[in-house]
Amino acid sequence: IVNDRIYRHKVLRVNHTTYDMWRSQDSINPRTHPDIMVPSRDEGNHPYSYARIIGIFHATVKFTGLHGQQNSTQTHEIFFLWV
Repeated sequence: IVNDRIYRHKVLRVNHTTYDMWRSQDSINPRTHPDIMVPSRDEGNHPYSYARIIGIFHATVKFTGLHGQQNSTQTHEIFFLWV
């Protein structure tokens, strides 16, 4: 994590494709509508998993490469949810 900093956000906007192939955008705000559902990883159980979002964050990270590969100085912004 670059500069050991994690940044908090109030809203996360997610772009997605709808069931009828239209592009759409949803806003996730943990203060007003914190509950979400995502496709389940378990095939035999319920098709969705449910979560409550506690926080929205991002960090700038640097990937240093795998063993035997040349080190990279490229940084990336990673967004993540605390659920």
